[in-house]
Formats: sequence, C-alpha cells, structure tokens
Amino acid sequence: MASGETVDHLSCQGRDFPVRTWYSIEAEGVPRTVYTIVIPRSLQGEYRVAVRRDGAAAEDRLPLAMDKVRPVQC
Repeated sequence: MASGETVDHLSCQGRDFPVRTWYSIEAEGVPRTVYTIVIPRSLQGEYRVAVRRDGAAAEDRLPLAMDKVRPVQC
C-alpha cells in the first residue's frame, strides 16, 4: 500500500516484477493506492521498490519473508 506516492516497479536480484494497481482512493486529500505484485516464493529477502514522491524518484526497501506471509502475492 502506498500513501501519497506511486510505485513504479519492484525488483530483487536484478529482476524486475510488474506492479499492478489494484485499488486507489483519496482520503483526507492524500491518494492511497494498493498494489499487487506476483513474485516467486523462492525469492525471499529485501526487495527494492522504485517510487515517486512529490514527482521525484525515490527508492524504498521492502522486506519479504514468505514463510511469515501468504504467498504468492504481496
């Protein structure tokens, strides 16, 4: 879920995974968007997420431990 930002793509070990917008709504003047990404269960760890905040590119880290969440979508 992103609050006030846009997710451009998600990658792990040099491999990009398509990001799809699932749902978007504006709450208190801030856009809130839920994204879905299909990833292999075997690629656990920290993913790099390219985002846009206030029109500027930024990068976040997203830790995924598939043994602790339901696979295959995150």
